[in-house]
Amino acid sequence: MASAKSNALLDHLEDTVPTQGGYIIDWHIPDIFPRSWIDLVVVLRADTAVLYDRLAARGYSESKLQENLDAEIMQVVLEDVKDAFEEEDDEDDSNPNAENGTSRDRDDEAIPGEQVDSALRRRRMVVVFPSNTDDDMERNLECLQMWIMARIALEREDRRSEGDKEEGVTP
Repeated sequence: MASAKSNALLDHLEDTVPTQGGYIIDWHIPDIFPRSWIDLVVVLRADTAVLYDRLAARGYSESKLQENLDAEIMQVVLEDVKDAFEEEDDEDDSNPNAENGTSRDRDDEAIPGEQVDSALRRRRMVVVFPSNTDDDMERNLECLQMWIMARIALEREDRRSEGDKEEGVTP
């Protein structure tokens, strides 16, 4: 259920996002946003030891640390995102490490660039990136930049195809 803060955010964004697009929204409650606003959802995952150190350095209480670690272990955010944004036929494909109908517990070995490429080709909305090291974060940024450029190219191609259809030209 959306909170008062969530509702205020949606009220603020609803006149801009659907018409202009091009926004990056960093939020932890994925199901408050209409699907039509979202082109890509990136879930950042961290090893629990790394996450513990990060949150402890921020001064989180022991109970808040444990709550966040439990959520990471149980993949709460990932499951919420899948429920909100993935199509039924994408669920088996959401873990690029899936092999022979089974999947590994973590997406740590997934290559973010391959996930982004797959998301673009299949127009899938959810990708999982590791966020343990500075190198991970740099690679994630590079992949997102690739995705943005490829998405812009696809949109141009789609507009060109639509223009050709309107003019009666077949590709």
